[in-house]
Amino acid sequence: MVVLFEDPEGNIQLGIDNENPYIKIEDEEPIEDSLTVIVDQMSITMDRSRFDAAIRLHKIMTVVKTLALFDFIFNFFSFMLTYYLFYLAAAFCSLIGYTGVIKYDRGYIFLYLVYQVIQSIGKILVSIYVLSNSSEYSTPVLILAPTFAGIQLLSYTCVQTLYLALPA
Repeated sequence: MVVLFEDPEGNIQLGIDNENPYIKIEDEEPIEDSLTVIVDQMSITMDRSRFDAAIRLHKIMTVVKTLALFDFIFNFFSFMLTYYLFYLAAAFCSLIGYTGVIKYDRGYIFLYLVYQVIQSIGKILVSIYVLSNSSEYSTPVLILAPTFAGIQLLSYTCVQTLYLALPA
């Protein structure tokens, strides 16, 4: 769900969904630099720094949700093609990550982060092996192995950023 907020000048602007944990934390007393956030026809006053944190969380959440969804799809199709149980376990981990993101569940996102660490280590080790035995592999493999490791490290960084952005 999308949230609308009114800035101090009275302008209504588009915000974030009402499940965002920063929306659920209420300030005890009004703060000088505050916003009025409208959530499900209820008005909540919050300071600008908390609203900015909520916007940052929403942006990185969108990226990680997309990554987890693609990760699930690729792992599931890999399982269907090869019947390797590793791909089924990886698809399950991706599903845990996706569920954690849409529910803002810090525990599920931590499990997905552990999965991302394991994937990153594995892809880095494969890249090192391929590059150290470069005479045995074709040029596309020599290019793709480090590229996939880099993409995996980028995915790990996004999940870690989301995990750290969630309130404890």
